[in-house]
Amino acid sequence: MILNSHQCVAHHKKIHDLENRFFGEDFKCKYDDVKHWLTSDSFFCSTLTDNSIVLHCVQEVCTMLMTTEDSATKLINNEIKEYELSPFWTNSKSERCVLYYSSLISINPNHARSLLRSVAADIEMFKVKYNIIPCWSLSIPTGKEAFDHLKHGGFRTINQHRYLQKYQLMRLDKNEINGRFWTKLLN
Repeated sequence: MILNSHQCVAHHKKIHDLENRFFGEDFKCKYDDVKHWLTSDSFFCSTLTDNSIVLHCVQEVCTMLMTTEDSATKLINNEIKEYELSPFWTNSKSERCVLYYSSLISINPNHARSLLRSVAADIEMFKVKYNIIPCWSLSIPTGKEAFDHLKHGGFRTINQHRYLQKYQLMRLDKNEINGRFWTKLLN
């Protein structure tokens, strides 16, 4: 069963634990460090769970965050850790927002597409509700498959910047978009 952002809030701790296990020590953080995202409208998530109403074991997940441009720039410059990104608060109209593509953990390409569609639908509702459009997108691929996935969408590497001096950072500007998915999210 695919859960949308609203439904994921109840399972956020399980999602957090899955991401910590999957991405390892370089991205690991305490739940208390990220739970503030749940009180913002800027947390977008979809997850595939088992069909058990009792267990709801999180198996696959896609997470995107709407953060501030200032916070994204600090991440690029290694001034903050990934989990320290600040939510874009919808009442702060003076700040520009950036869509941070945080995670896609999926073992099945069809599931990945469903997860991405669910997150995109939630982001579209957010954009319409608050009349907000992200100015660009940012992500940190942790492997070749993730890198290729982002590059296919039009993301480019940010030269001379590596997260934790290890991981390539990638940025997508509106004029570099490849495909309907990102066109819809950034326009």
